[in-house]
Amino acid sequence: MPGTMPERNFEAAGALAMPGTVGRLVRLAAGIALLALVAWNAATVGSEVDSNPGLWIGAGISLWLIIEVVNVGLGKDWGQLPRIASVVGAVVLFIVGLIVTGAVLSQLFLWGLMLYTLGVYGWLGTSFILAAGFAVPG
Repeated sequence: MPGTMPERNFEAAGALAMPGTVGRLVRLAAGIALLALVAWNAATVGSEVDSNPGLWIGAGISLWLIIEVVNVGLGKDWGQLPRIASVVGAVVLFIVGLIVTGAVLSQLFLWGLMLYTLGVYGWLGTSFILAAGFAVPG
């Protein structure tokens, strides 16, 4: 469907104004909050991951954000490829977990979702902190 995704315009260096103090503080706060969420989840998870609404909501948001995280974070315009690769990876983990354990929500699949979600949020949190520190426009 044309027009459903926003177009990414990679502007030339110096074409956008640098953020002010408020913009930098908001980015810093968002980065700290995301990294705190990652640290809290990493510290509180036991040997097994529970299938709870927080995991599914976090994975859904990560799947939605992955395009911007990869395309903007790496400076590439790969379109939907990051999301497609994420879904394919999740399906592979689901099928392998189902075959190996016989459980629909195997630990392999749930750990995959957890690590994927923490990876996306960790990358995004680190990016926000670096953007605040270097006053990156955009």
